[in-house]
Amino acid sequence: MKLFQYPAAFGLSSPSPFCAKAEVLLKMAGVDYEDVRVNDPRKGPKGKLPAIEVDGRLIGDSELIRYEIERRTGFDFEPGLDEGQKAVSHAFARMIEERLYWVIVHGRWMDDDAFGVIRSAFFASMPPVVRSIVPIVARRQVRGYLHGQGLGRHSREEIMAFGLRDLAALATQLDGKSFMWGDEPTYLDATAWAHLHNIAAPKHDASPLRQAVRADERLMAYVERGRERWFPELPAA
Repeated sequence: MKLFQYPAAFGLSSPSPFCAKAEVLLKMAGVDYEDVRVNDPRKGPKGKLPAIEVDGRLIGDSELIRYEIERRTGFDFEPGLDEGQKAVSHAFARMIEERLYWVIVHGRWMDDDAFGVIRSAFFASMPPVVRSIVPIVARRQVRGYLHGQGLGRHSREEIMAFGLRDLAALATQLDGKSFMWGDEPTYLDATAWAHLHNIAAPKHDASPLRQAVRADERLMAYVERGRERWFPELPAA
């Protein structure tokens, strides 16, 4: 099996939470895989990453990767959870991926200082003429995605407030536990940890989201617990 994902950056296994989630799922299930780093999302079958290649097939999207792992290995990502807990996990995952993720995107791409770092990291290797055009086009596309999703129609203050509420909900769910449901990680942790690490680790990020995660002992201990378990080669966040 090959895992296609973006190159590591900013102290992260991947600057895409979905790539990090996919890799955590593979590690949780004990699946052997080849880690292939690419910059071009067109390497994925749906024009985005992550993707896996298995038996000559390309499968894109971290959720579909989860289903493929389960189908091939029979691994249970939610052992011991009852149907109510699984429903809560599903709702939390959708909160994270359908809103908190977009708050992260807004902070990275719409804040001028943060975008300056993104521009240097992702586009600096391009030829000069291309380098002067592509970041502008990419940022315009991201602005369009945010507007279409709905989050981009709000003020920055409103957007960050949404994200802070999501972080508070995650901290409450985690309270007193090593992982979201107890001593061992489940599917929800692959999703939650990947996003929280993406918020906490980049040192250039001065957003209210990063400040909130780093100020919460529960969330920071969780971020470090997951890093030590899945990516011990990375620096502490």
